[in-house]
Amino acid sequence: MTIERGGIIIYFIFSSFVGFSQLGFSGEATARGLVSSEEMLPFWFYSNQRGRVNNSANVALWLTARENWLINRDFNIEIGGGVLYQDTAENQVDLDELYVQYKNYWLRVIGGIKHYDELYEGLSGTNGNMLWSLNARLMPGFQINTLRPIYFLFNNRLGFSGTWSEFLIGKERFVKNTRLHKKSLYLNYRSKNGLKIALGLEHFVQWAGDSPDTIIGRQPGGLKDYLKIITGQGGSENAFEGEQSNALGNHLGSYELRITQKFKNAELEFMYSHPFEDGSGMLYYNFEDGRYGLYANLNENEEKQPWVDKLLYEFYYTKNQSHNRTPFKHVWDNYFNNGIYRSGWTYENIIIGLPFFTLNNYGSDYPIIGNNRVIIHHFGANGFLMNRFNYKLLVSYRNNNGHARSKGDFDWVKIPEDDPSGKYKLSHEITSTYLDVNLLNSFLNINLQLGADLSSEDSNLGVGLKFNKTF
Repeated sequence: MTIERGGIIIYFIFSSFVGFSQLGFSGEATARGLVSSEEMLPFWFYSNQRGRVNNSANVALWLTARENWLINRDFNIEIGGGVLYQDTAENQVDLDELYVQYKNYWLRVIGGIKHYDELYEGLSGTNGNMLWSLNARLMPGFQINTLRPIYFLFNNRLGFSGTWSEFLIGKERFVKNTRLHKKSLYLNYRSKNGLKIALGLEHFVQWAGDSPDTIIGRQPGGLKDYLKIITGQGGSENAFEGEQSNALGNHLGSYELRITQKFKNAELEFMYSHPFEDGSGMLYYNFEDGRYGLYANLNENEEKQPWVDKLLYEFYYTKNQSHNRTPFKHVWDNYFNNGIYRSGWTYENIIIGLPFFTLNNYGSDYPIIGNNRVIIHHFGANGFLMNRFNYKLLVSYRNNNGHARSKGDFDWVKIPEDDPSGKYKLSHEITSTYLDVNLLNSFLNINLQLGADLSSEDSNLGVGLKFNKTF
């Protein structure tokens, strides 16, 4: 979508709501200047940045604005938009956000492009979801989600929460005009003593689109096909042969468990995610793979500025991939890759999920996921230095093991992390650090940012300044 068309749409939406009671206009302007000792920036300078910072950018600027109208005391309408500039080779100006949002006390509906909220104070390596992080920009679409669990059973102790979304992934990929379906459903329980349990399922499907491979061609994209992809059914006779017996589209998902316990002045949350891409993962043949985490809010009900306010630890393991433990024909799950949708689990050549996976294009215009067998220890903390300067610290140990590609029913080949034919040659072990310190919090916010990627073969050091103004 062009900037000119986006401006026309924003003006039209503003004009449509001038008769309602205004809650207020707000916005944010941000500028980041970044330098590093290598051509690529350190990992945490560009990862989980909503696609706003390219891995080779030195300057990134974005401006967002929003207007909120109170329709009645129960709900409001918000519209917003934003633009983004980076000094990459194209010196590109992009549309960052453009949306209309309806919200009441329990439900939110969004049309357009609106970034997801940042969770866990930005300390998580994936924003709490290893398949749907903040790594890439959000694609245009429609979203509906509950803002809180809806409790209604057993004296309002048991309830549900969920999401339903449809997105367009665009033309800059191997299969053009691919669509993305996303949904989730959670069963929620709460006790009288502050215990909360959420058990759920996340489900994603890439479907439809036009493949340049003449054997595959145009993928089914009608209403009947939509009903098949949301229920995981096989394709009809117009689908690619392999998808007539298997589920139509490229399916990904995860089982989710979150257990939260509140104390007087603290809160602890245990998190577990188990990924799957087919029946083998759903049946736990990739048992070890997943995300395990613990989050501690140490001062939830106190207005203090301690040295350590919040802590998070996450462990990611993705080396199993149903290898040698499956009755199915494939040997490796090869996470985030797909034979039909060859651009994989990416948007605008950026990984949508776990940012610790890396791209590899092997000379093609469209990348594949080249490093998806990893062991990750990730730590995050925030608080206040000398009771004054707010900081955020990230430390991630990455053990990279490349990927394994199936060549036949029971034949496979391992591709190492330092594959000389690949786009990126990774060290087997890398520690990535990031420190953000708020130096000034007044009419203008100024943050100092330090980052480093350290390995036995090399080191990459970076420094940056972020200027932010809210209005």
